[in-house]
Amino acid sequence: MSHVMSLVKEGKLGKAIRRLDPGVLTPLTPWTLEALQALHPVGDGLPASVQAAPLILETAIEAECRWVPVASGPGCSQLRIEHLNDFFGAGMADGMLAIQYACEQIVSSRILAEVHPWIMGAWLVALLKPRGGACPIACGEALGRLAAKAVYRQMKTHLAAHFGAPPEAGAASSAARGAWRC
Repeated sequence: MSHVMSLVKEGKLGKAIRRLDPGVLTPLTPWTLEALQALHPVGDGLPASVQAAPLILETAIEAECRWVPVASGPGCSQLRIEHLNDFFGAGMADGMLAIQYACEQIVSSRILAEVHPWIMGAWLVALLKPRGGACPIACGEALGRLAAKAVYRQMKTHLAAHFGAPPEAGAASSAARGAWRC
């Protein structure tokens, strides 16, 4: 398993997936599809309209792009955060403005219903649970994740006054502490 993790850290996801034990993936059967559909929320997935969405600062977007680990999984469009980082390395101001505008559209819920699943959707992979059943692992779209993280970066001081520090126990506590410090 450590070899798989080192491949992931190097950004070689295809090789890492091929090295995984095929026994952990659920077979594509009607049962698997029913189990995943039972865990999926019902509805069109469109968010309720928001009031005034915050403007997202370029510095917040750039900082979040640099914070995301290499080889973060792509969403439905196959866009990765590393692709967005290319805009910063090349000094493409127009590209940065386009990313900033797209993130603001996402945060303010001004996305067409036809493209909403591609921007806010996620790939689902079903893994077998040790005691039976399916465990869905979702990988959301890079632009949606980037928009959410950038807004959090800008508002974390305000949010900290209302929610306090993240708990120390739990599976995601180290990730939460890392995000809290950024």
